[in-house]
Amino acid sequence: MSEGTLRVANLEVRGEGDRRLLAVPDLSITSGETVVIEGPSGAGKTTLLFAIAGLLDRAKGRVEWDGDEILARSARERAAFRRERLGLIFQEHHLFDEVGPLVNAGIAARYGSKANKRKAIVERARTLLQQFGIADDARSVASFSGGERQRIAAARALAHDPAVILADEPTASLDRANADRLISDLMGFARASGKTLIAVSHDRHLVEAADRRVRIVDGEIVSVPEGSVS
Repeated sequence: MSEGTLRVANLEVRGEGDRRLLAVPDLSITSGETVVIEGPSGAGKTTLLFAIAGLLDRAKGRVEWDGDEILARSARERAAFRRERLGLIFQEHHLFDEVGPLVNAGIAARYGSKANKRKAIVERARTLLQQFGIADDARSVASFSGGERQRIAAARALAHDPAVILADEPTASLDRANADRLISDLMGFARASGKTLIAVSHDRHLVEAADRRVRIVDGEIVSVPEGSVS
């Protein structure tokens, strides 16, 4: 099985008062696909993304990445899985403002990575920053624009060479020009490297750039169109 293949079966997430937040009986995403999860606010899009990342202790069912089931693992084991296999991009940048872009993008080399991989992570971070149009200088990232900060966050998510990129509303806080630049960078990287990209988004430009879209309403998938979106 190629890296980055997802299989979901009987996935359910419940919140307070046993209220059902998400129910996905079946979902498959193949290695190298670019997929956008769309739907109205509060529909369960981010809940699905977090569940397949192993971020929700209350998720039940099966989530398999390349045949490896992750929901039955401990929280520590799921965290180790994410460090090795997933690249996460959040709506908020979560950067360390007091240091520069390379330190931020290469942070995986400092925390949680094996010693023999650290140099490669830093070099990959440097290359990604260049590809994404970010100067490799010593300025604090606090002085960078919102679009630049999100591209630094994207480079950080990709620097450890994950098989899968998961992005939660990556363009939500950006103006149109910066959003389109980030979409181009992410889609270009995913397709050139054969990575699986799964993004939650309301951004029609991102939806239209993806191979496929998954629509969620009231915690349930209502359509999974095949092929390019129209």
